Amino acid sequence: MKTLIVYASKHGATRQYAELLAGQLPGETRLVDLKKDPGVDVSPFDTVVVGGAVYFGQVQKEVREFCARNLATLRQKRLGLFICCLFGGQEAAKQLQAAFPAELLATALVKDAFGGRLDESQLSFSERLITRMIVRSAGIGQDGSAPTFTETVARFAERLQTNSGSKGSTAK
Repeated sequence: MKTLIVYASKHGATRQYAELLAGQLPGETRLVDLKKDPGVDVSPFDTVVVGGAVYFGQVQKEVREFCARNLATLRQKRLGLFICCLFGGQEAAKQLQAAFPAELLATALVKDAFGGRLDESQLSFSERLITRMIVRSAGIGQDGSAPTFTETVARFAERLQTNSGSKGSTAK
């Protein structure tokens, strides 16, 4: 199985999850940062996984543009979708639904939210102010950390390998 994992990562959490996922998949797996290679060719791959981080309610522009550009081809592939965000439960599920086109969500074999990380030292002044308000209102941990989901990544990898047509899970 040839797998392509494409992602966009602003501060590194999504890249780390993409690398963790790549290490759990059999066969040839290629990782591509969409900020460095937005025009990657998906045609040689059997399976494509698309991941991005949600910032202020939206997934990165590079992920949105990649999905729009490759929509028809992605619908024909074994497809996995993931986001990294500071929320869990229903809020993560809502963000996952908002991150990707409905056509891809409907055809994805597996889709999930992997958690996130917040390092205020990497944020601009205005990002810190907005993030602090969101963290307080959402009840996220005092240090701004969200739960990490390494077990979720392992389940995602397992479902991606074994799932032959039924739709994947959504964020819990």
